[in-house]
Amino acid sequence: MQEKSKIALVLGSGGARGLAHIGVLKILEKYNIPIHLIVGTSIGAFVGAFYAAGIKLSIMEELALSTDKKFVAKMLLPSISTSGFIDGEQIKNYLKIYLGEKKIESLNIPFIAVATDITTGEEVLHTKGTVVDAILTSIAIPGLFKPVLYKQNYLVDGGLVNPLPVNVAKQYGATIVIAVNVTPEPGQFKSKKENILYSRINKKFTEIKNKFKILERIKVNSNKKQNDKFLKEYPTLFQTLRQSLSIMENKILEINLKNHPPDVLIKPDVNKYDLLAFYKAKEIITAGEIAALDKLNLITKLLKKAKL
Repeated sequence: MQEKSKIALVLGSGGARGLAHIGVLKILEKYNIPIHLIVGTSIGAFVGAFYAAGIKLSIMEELALSTDKKFVAKMLLPSISTSGFIDGEQIKNYLKIYLGEKKIESLNIPFIAVATDITTGEEVLHTKGTVVDAILTSIAIPGLFKPVLYKQNYLVDGGLVNPLPVNVAKQYGATIVIAVNVTPEPGQFKSKKENILYSRINKKFTEIKNKFKILERIKVNSNKKQNDKFLKEYPTLFQTLRQSLSIMENKILEINLKNHPPDVLIKPDVNKYDLLAFYKAKEIITAGEIAALDKLNLITKLLKKAKL
């Protein structure tokens, strides 16, 4: 007797762009697409865990739409640390409001979160344990967040090793994989008019630098011509961090998709949104809905073929 097909939804990393996952879930739910497993990295683990825990999409969307710049800044309040600017305590408290002490083993839908062991570079798969801990380790962007101490290991963002873990879904028995890619592509540096969070972090960093009497900004040689195509100033710390992560994750993603292609790849048009632009939730969620609708016929054909 042929084993019944198992549909997995794989939600990738991408910061605020991952709010598009909510839009994708809205379409899948609206058209009764079954989900037997959710695998998430970083923001994908965040959104995936909420959904797997049985939290209604209407509530998830409401929470996302109520997020403004001040709320983001409050959640990611900078602290002086040699390990990272953000300790994640505010986020942990926020998660516990909705997830409490829920265990991965007790979720409505089987769920796996991907993190990275910063010491060994190994991929860490959370298949059991506290949901909040799994999310915190998976979203801990190196340099921005402090590494999370978990079972005597320091863990950080899963995107470092697997930004779109299609292979994990297949490893755990998925026969049909729907993957949502929101990993940003490398591009031009944006204006230095950062949002309120970056302003706070840059202010904190400036305070630290001033204590050691370090120059605030390094200028490019002043004898360059005005029409020089190169940047007139070095990229900021956070521009460099974002761009570096984007380059690295895209290289890994390219290899992983070649070796482990999903049956359906949904790619919302969210590249223009900043890593921390959670306050643009409405636009990003809509982008997810549009991208999912575009793949709905393909998904329906696959389900029909699998007799689901």
